[in-house]
Amino acid sequence: MTREEQNGPAATDWRLVGLDIDGTLMNYGGEISPAVVEMVEKVRMCRTHVVLATGRNIVATLPVAQALGIRRGWAVCSNGAVTIRLNPATPGGYDIATVRTFDPRTALELVRSELPDAFVAVEDLGVGFRVAKEFPMGELVGRQMLVDYEQLWKEPATRVVVRAPGVDVTHFDAVVRAMGLQDVTYAIGYTAWLDLTGPGVSKGSALEELREHLGVDPAHTVAVGDGTNDIDMLRWAARSAAMGNAPDNVKAVAGEVLGLVADDALVPLLAELADPSRLAVL
Repeated sequence: MTREEQNGPAATDWRLVGLDIDGTLMNYGGEISPAVVEMVEKVRMCRTHVVLATGRNIVATLPVAQALGIRRGWAVCSNGAVTIRLNPATPGGYDIATVRTFDPRTALELVRSELPDAFVAVEDLGVGFRVAKEFPMGELVGRQMLVDYEQLWKEPATRVVVRAPGVDVTHFDAVVRAMGLQDVTYAIGYTAWLDLTGPGVSKGSALEELREHLGVDPAHTVAVGDGTNDIDMLRWAARSAAMGNAPDNVKAVAGEVLGLVADDALVPLLAELADPSRLAVL
């Protein structure tokens, strides 16, 4: 990659900021406030690669990038399994940079055995999901293709989603851990929602690959998130912040704790990053 592609100064002068979407940039009503949009733009104009780092698939990530005015840049999707480069000149508005897959069969067979009533989906890259039964409306973004359960593992997967409505989150967590899932990375959401990716794959691993590619100094990395799937990303960053609405185990690994997403608590941190006098200060 040339210096011109990196937009001017040497890569080591740049920062890389990984931002979770849901519960961090976006409130629980599915809205991003004008204040957050404005500050993200200001940070991007201050020698900073602002990277959306999300569990969302590509289809669900693109509208968020559009809402933030990000037409060029990078996004880490599917909890680190997929990295895209936003490019308005490409059909669809993006190029796929990296894809990390795994064989989901063992995990899916364990899930079917332990949670037989659960909804299960395997990501169909850039399209939607293959599902054994359709998820409730609004829970998945993209097309749902109904297939036999055994068809879910017919090819390597980027991400598997498991949803068990009505199951207590604590019980769900215990069941998942009791499964002894091997050779996968998993993140449990606020509800009984489980995301599976391949071994060693996380938002943090994808951001590190991107950091190396862009030539950003490790000391110039920042990450903000609110979920268990953000833990590796927060550990990765030189400066890390958990939202005030994050669970305690997420707050425990962050360097600082912000206020609530409902109060636009991300804005003051972004304002610091948008201050040219603080470019080299994390």
